[in-house]
Amino acid sequence: MISKDLLVDLAQRYENARTWNAKRGIGTFLTFEIGDEVKPGTGRLHVWVQYASWSLKRRGRELLSSEHHADEYAEPLSWLDGRSLREITTHGGGGPTVVTITFSNDFELQAFADLENYAPEDDLVSFFESDGGIISVSSELGPYEETPSSHE
Repeated sequence: MISKDLLVDLAQRYENARTWNAKRGIGTFLTFEIGDEVKPGTGRLHVWVQYASWSLKRRGRELLSSEHHADEYAEPLSWLDGRSLREITTHGGGGPTVVTITFSNDFELQAFADLENYAPEDDLVSFFESDGGIISVSSELGPYEETPSSHE
């Protein structure tokens, strides 16, 4: 397993960068941008929450989760717009892997490994940097660096 320092370093590169364009993807997938726009609709860091269950919280209170109906996503996700990235962490502690992305104003997005529906090697979250770097997190590998061609 590769060091969790990958996420610490990533969060430090984008610390205090604003979040924008948070939206629902296919099914329960989520995407959002962090940092300045590089090209229309794309930020310096594109975040994709994919093969995971997830929960958006503010001050510990759940606002939205992957269990909610799709038509409930828009308003709570819009609350992430303009929030600044604070921290990205992961832990498993013998249980399912959890990736936590912390934002300003006490917002937090947690992505949980859902091993009933997805395989341990499936990525819970992937972070795509505009320079081509990709860092993903899976239950099997933890945080790891990918090459762009390995994610196709």
